[in-house]
Amino acid sequence: MLRLTTAIVLSSLLLTACSPSPDARQTEISHADASNSLLAVPAPMHSEASEPASANTYLAYEHFVTVNVQREAAKQLLDTLIQNCKATENCAVLESEQSSEGYRLGRLVVRAPAPSITLLLKQVQQGGEVKQLTSRAEDLSGSIMDTEKRLAQLRQYRTQLDELAKRADHDVNALIQIHRELAEVQGQIEDLTGQSAYLIKRVQTELLTIDIQALSQYQERSRWSPISSALDDFVETLASSFAAFVTFIAVIAPWLIIIIPAIWGIRKLWRRRKQRLANKTA
Repeated sequence: MLRLTTAIVLSSLLLTACSPSPDARQTEISHADASNSLLAVPAPMHSEASEPASANTYLAYEHFVTVNVQREAAKQLLDTLIQNCKATENCAVLESEQSSEGYRLGRLVVRAPAPSITLLLKQVQQGGEVKQLTSRAEDLSGSIMDTEKRLAQLRQYRTQLDELAKRADHDVNALIQIHRELAEVQGQIEDLTGQSAYLIKRVQTELLTIDIQALSQYQERSRWSPISSALDDFVETLASSFAAFVTFIAVIAPWLIIIIPAIWGIRKLWRRRKQRLANKTA
């Protein structure tokens, strides 16, 4: 019994000591005007989770696009992008937003393999004036390798616990402790397996965020631009001013119940005093 318990404790200590978890490193890939480099989208550099890791093997790419369109064409562009994504294998729409007011007319966030992302970017370029494309990559090599290492250690530890359970088939207390440890190890294995699958998915697919904005908001400024901007902000400014006035009234109203009677009392006393002084003088 003592040997089994000691073996379990030592195995746990060894497992804990050998499982670091370094943070993922981020690398900025590019930030440029999309009119010159729209289709220069980097592709993932591996397709199988079992490939040996090397420099720049496990990179998770994200792309951010800003496209300016005519207000009446925004809905059609957004619907077209959503339909094309749904018709493409392994393309998932993560967020979809549409608005008819203001300069921001729509937003679309999708996750898909690199070829699908390239096709969507071509459609964005054809549907409007792309002003900006930002691409960045996060290096997940350390996280993926660390997760695989911890999984291998946990599986080896689970095998050792199974062997200890076979040896302690007549020791009830030892079996209870071993099976309790087995349940905890199995839970850690399942958690790490899910984490590993998520990291691999981030590497095998790319995230694309498309912001659709009104073209008129980005035209060259003329001498009348300040006036048009002021007119656009007139209603909002008026509403804000009225809201501030209402807030002021709400704050001062309770004090008026005290201040007004106090002023009236002071004036009444002052008049009485003046009347007395006038009577004495007469």
